[in-house]
Amino acid sequence: MAKTLGVVIIILTLVASSLAMFEPASAQSIPTPSVPELSVRYVDNSYYVSTPTTITDQYGNSRVVQGYFENKTVEFSIKNQAFTPYTIPHNSSDPYNTGQTVNLMYNIRMKARSDNNWQYITHLSDGYLKQSDTNSTIASYQLENLFPMVIPSGQVDFQVQALIGYVHRYPTLNSWTLNGTQSDWSKTQTITMPESSSSNYVSADLAVTLVLIGVGVVLVVTPLFFFLRRKQEQKFHH
Repeated sequence: MAKTLGVVIIILTLVASSLAMFEPASAQSIPTPSVPELSVRYVDNSYYVSTPTTITDQYGNSRVVQGYFENKTVEFSIKNQAFTPYTIPHNSSDPYNTGQTVNLMYNIRMKARSDNNWQYITHLSDGYLKQSDTNSTIASYQLENLFPMVIPSGQVDFQVQALIGYVHRYPTLNSWTLNGTQSDWSKTQTITMPESSSSNYVSADLAVTLVLIGVGVVLVVTPLFFFLRRKQEQKFHH
């Protein structure tokens, strides 16, 4: 129940974040990227520590660990495109142009083969995946962190989109926007997840259904609450 509630809350958050916008390139021409080439693989680097061992994370925090540790990831490899980041000169007449740097970025989405709705791994408000300086941009995501649900077993589809531009925020609308251009989505890459990853999976379609049910309950219960409260107040005054 807690996991389902968590899914509903995150779906509502994603609905709210959909206010973020894509703004076409301005008069200063920003090139349109090519459709990117993507490869995806499932990696299981789980391990067992037989004796107490001290480990330190990337932030310098140390802790003693022992036992089995699950380390399952999905790794993305995107073939980089020829592009050199550049800075747009400051324009005092444009309140949103403060000298932003134009980058080539990637947007990744996925869905279970049984679902109809895509879910996004990268988000505008969090910053898209920037192209690296090497031949390929590599990104690895922990299985439990990819989405607010465990990835199902069976076939899972992935796509990537290339973007060129810069992200900024509209102060008046309190929303993020990308000023730039975007490619079409890449060819779908499919991987097969192990059976063990499916135990707590809630599909995107089911999550949307739960959200709609929740909204319906609120719409019904709220007026009923005020009606009963009004009746109680009238009874008290009489």
